[in-house]
Amino acid sequence: MSDINENWKVLFISIQQGRQGYGPSSQGSGKKPEKCGICKYYDIRSEMMGCIEDGMGDADDLGYCSRLDFVCGYEMVCNAYASGGPVTDYESEDKSPIDGGSKDIF
Repeated sequence: MSDINENWKVLFISIQQGRQGYGPSSQGSGKKPEKCGICKYYDIRSEMMGCIEDGMGDADDLGYCSRLDFVCGYEMVCNAYASGGPVTDYESEDKSPIDGGSKDIF
């Protein structure tokens, strides 16, 4: 997603429609505890991160949700969560997985 305005538009529509329950993780909110950053749809491959940086200026704690089609934050949660992520292109790195994640990420 290299267009920040398009990303905000898609994100706003998703939040406004309320179907995905996208928002910050909070205790007692009834939302799933699984964060976007460890979802199988959370794409943090090198090429995608370059695209996010080009369009948004900063990619810290961001990734691309391939299911909902917008850039989202690592710490956010939503109803589209599915275990098995994130999507990376550095599975061969010798790193420890982030808590709850099934793949190695920095």
